Amino acid sequence: ANRIYTWEEYLNLPDITFVLKDDVYWTITPAHYMEGVVSKKTGEEWIARKEDESKMLHNRIYLDEPDGTVLGSLAMINHDILFDIEGKRIGLARAVC
Repeated sequence: ANRIYTWEEYLNLPDITFVLKDDVYWTITPAHYMEGVVSKKTGEEWIARKEDESKMLHNRIYLDEPDGTVLGSLAMINHDILFDIEGKRIGLARAVC
């Protein structure tokens, strides 16, 4: 099961840096790897960038996949990403999006 974090725990989470081939560094902040838990009462999802101490969050990076790691779409925010399937490569560029 995916662990649930409090707002206070979220504030203390580190940035995560992936070191890719050729010394390419991809740093992801907690706002880009944590996601608000959907409220059972309202059905609304909470955005991690909004301060609200009553909200709960969960991780969107999955390290237990059989063929590697899965990064949620939040990790891709502010990046242009090119998936080169034939070349088995990923291209990353910072972007405003």
